[in-house]
Amino acid sequence: MKKLIAPLLLLVIGCGGSSTSSESVSLVDESVTIRASLTDNKSSYAPGDLVSYMVETTNFTLAVPFNLRTESAHDTETNHLSDELNPDANEGHYHVYLDDADGTDHHLTSWQIDDSYQLPAELESGTHTLRFELRDNNHVKVGPEDVVFFDVK
Repeated sequence: MKKLIAPLLLLVIGCGGSSTSSESVSLVDESVTIRASLTDNKSSYAPGDLVSYMVETTNFTLAVPFNLRTESAHDTETNHLSDELNPDANEGHYHVYLDDADGTDHHLTSWQIDDSYQLPAELESGTHTLRFELRDNNHVKVGPEDVVFFDVK
Protein backbone atom coordinates (compact mmCIF):
# COMPACT_ATOMS: atom_id res chain seq x y z
CA MET A 1 0.00 0.00 0.00
CA LYS A 2 2.86 2.39 0.87
CA LYS A 3 4.37 1.83 -2.59
CA LEU A 4 1.15 3.04 -4.22
CA ILE A 5 0.71 6.09 -2.02
CA ALA A 6 4.22 7.52 -2.43
CA PRO A 7 4.10 7.92 -6.25
CA LEU A 8 0.61 9.45 -6.06
CA LEU A 9 1.78 11.86 -3.38
CA LEU A 10 4.71 12.89 -5.57
CA LEU A 11 2.45 13.69 -8.49
CA VAL A 12 0.10 15.77 -6.36
CA ILE A 13 2.63 17.68 -4.25
CA GLY A 14 4.84 19.35 -6.84
CA CYS A 15 6.98 22.19 -5.56
CA GLY A 16 4.48 24.81 -4.61
CA GLY A 17 4.28 26.39 -8.05
CA SER A 18 5.37 29.79 -6.82
CA SER A 19 6.53 32.07 -9.60
CA THR A 20 9.20 33.79 -7.55
CA SER A 21 12.58 34.77 -8.86
CA SER A 22 14.05 31.54 -7.45
CA GLU A 23 12.77 29.73 -10.55
CA SER A 24 15.17 31.72 -12.71
CA VAL A 25 18.13 31.47 -10.33
CA SER A 26 20.53 28.59 -10.77
CA LEU A 27 23.41 27.71 -8.49
CA VAL A 28 25.78 25.93 -10.86
CA ASP A 29 28.10 24.08 -8.54
CA GLU A 30 30.02 21.58 -10.68
CA SER A 31 30.80 19.47 -7.58
CA VAL A 32 27.06 18.76 -7.17
CA THR A 33 25.79 16.28 -9.75
CA ILE A 34 22.84 14.07 -10.58
CA ARG A 35 23.11 11.04 -12.87
CA ALA A 36 19.99 9.24 -14.03
CA SER A 37 19.56 5.88 -15.73
CA LEU A 38 16.52 3.94 -16.90
CA THR A 39 16.08 0.68 -14.98
CA ASP A 40 13.30 -1.26 -16.69
CA ASN A 41 15.44 -2.56 -19.62
CA LYS A 42 12.86 -1.69 -22.27
CA SER A 43 13.90 -0.85 -25.82
CA SER A 44 10.87 1.41 -26.25
CA TYR A 45 7.76 2.62 -24.46
CA ALA A 46 4.11 3.21 -25.32
CA PRO A 47 2.17 6.38 -24.51
CA GLY A 48 0.94 6.14 -20.91
CA ASP A 49 3.73 3.76 -19.79
CA LEU A 50 5.67 4.18 -16.58
CA VAL A 51 9.38 4.82 -17.17
CA SER A 52 11.37 3.45 -14.22
CA TYR A 53 14.66 5.14 -13.37
CA MET A 54 17.35 5.45 -10.74
CA VAL A 55 19.30 8.57 -9.76
CA GLU A 56 22.69 8.99 -8.11
CA THR A 57 23.83 12.27 -6.63
CA THR A 58 27.26 13.60 -5.69
CA ASN A 59 27.66 16.16 -2.88
CA PHE A 60 23.87 16.39 -2.53
CA THR A 61 21.46 14.58 -0.19
CA LEU A 62 17.95 13.68 -1.32
CA ALA A 63 15.62 14.38 1.60
CA VAL A 64 11.93 14.45 2.38
CA PRO A 65 10.78 18.10 2.27
CA PHE A 66 10.74 19.76 5.67
CA ASN A 67 6.96 20.28 5.65
CA LEU A 68 6.36 16.54 5.02
CA ARG A 69 8.70 15.14 7.67
CA THR A 70 6.94 13.15 10.39
CA GLU A 71 7.96 12.11 13.86
CA SER A 72 7.93 8.47 12.74
CA ALA A 73 10.40 9.14 9.93
CA HIS A 74 12.65 11.57 11.81
CA ASP A 75 13.03 11.81 15.56
CA THR A 76 14.20 15.43 15.60
CA GLU A 77 14.58 18.33 13.23
CA THR A 78 18.28 18.54 14.07
CA ASN A 79 19.30 15.27 12.41
CA HIS A 80 19.17 16.83 8.92
CA LEU A 81 21.78 18.69 6.95
CA SER A 82 19.28 21.47 6.46
CA ASP A 83 15.75 22.61 7.01
CA GLU A 84 13.83 25.83 6.61
CA LEU A 85 16.32 27.50 8.94
CA ASN A 86 19.28 26.37 6.80
CA PRO A 87 18.11 26.35 3.16
CA ASP A 88 21.60 26.65 1.64
CA ALA A 89 22.86 23.16 2.51
CA ASN A 90 23.16 20.68 -0.38
CA GLU A 91 19.95 18.88 0.44
CA GLY A 92 16.62 18.72 -1.32
CA HIS A 93 14.86 16.95 -4.16
CA TYR A 94 14.85 16.78 -7.94
CA HIS A 95 12.49 17.64 -10.78
CA VAL A 96 11.91 15.41 -13.80
CA TYR A 97 10.82 17.20 -16.99
CA LEU A 98 9.60 15.59 -20.21
CA ASP A 99 11.23 16.94 -23.38
CA ASP A 100 11.37 20.77 -23.44
CA ALA A 101 9.36 21.41 -20.27
CA ASP A 102 11.05 23.82 -17.86
CA GLY A 103 10.63 25.81 -14.65
CA THR A 104 7.05 25.66 -13.45
CA ASP A 105 5.88 23.51 -16.39
CA HIS A 106 4.36 20.14 -15.49
CA HIS A 107 7.01 17.99 -13.80
CA LEU A 108 7.50 15.18 -11.31
CA THR A 109 9.03 16.11 -7.97
CA SER A 110 10.83 13.35 -6.10
CA TRP A 111 13.40 12.72 -3.40
CA GLN A 112 13.59 8.95 -3.99
CA ILE A 113 16.58 7.20 -5.56
CA ASP A 114 14.33 4.75 -7.46
CA ASP A 115 11.14 6.13 -8.96
CA SER A 116 9.13 6.25 -12.18
CA TYR A 117 7.68 8.86 -14.53
CA GLN A 118 4.26 8.31 -16.13
CA LEU A 119 4.28 9.21 -19.81
CA PRO A 120 1.27 11.18 -21.05
CA ALA A 121 -1.33 9.09 -22.89
CA GLU A 122 -1.19 11.48 -25.86
CA LEU A 123 2.62 11.36 -26.29
CA GLU A 124 3.65 11.10 -29.95
CA SER A 125 5.98 8.38 -31.20
CA GLY A 126 9.66 9.23 -31.59
CA THR A 127 12.67 9.98 -29.41
CA HIS A 128 11.95 11.80 -26.16
CA THR A 129 13.92 12.94 -23.12
CA LEU A 130 13.58 13.03 -19.37
CA ARG A 131 15.62 15.84 -17.82
CA PHE A 132 16.64 15.64 -14.15
CA GLU A 133 17.40 18.82 -12.15
CA LEU A 134 18.45 18.98 -8.50
CA ARG A 135 16.61 21.57 -6.40
CA ASP A 136 17.55 22.76 -2.92
CA ASN A 137 15.03 23.24 -0.11
CA ASN A 138 14.10 26.66 -1.56
CA HIS A 139 13.42 25.00 -4.94
CA VAL A 140 16.47 26.67 -6.52
CA LYS A 141 18.21 24.64 -9.24
CA VAL A 142 21.58 23.35 -8.03
CA GLY A 143 24.31 21.91 -10.27
CA PRO A 144 24.13 20.71 -13.86
CA GLU A 145 21.16 18.68 -15.11
CA ASP A 146 21.23 15.17 -16.57
CA VAL A 147 19.22 13.98 -19.58
CA VAL A 148 18.21 10.46 -20.61
CA PHE A 149 16.80 9.57 -24.03
CA PHE A 150 14.14 6.95 -24.82
CA ASP A 151 11.88 5.97 -27.72
CA VAL A 152 8.09 5.86 -27.85
CA LYS A 153 6.50 3.56 -30.45
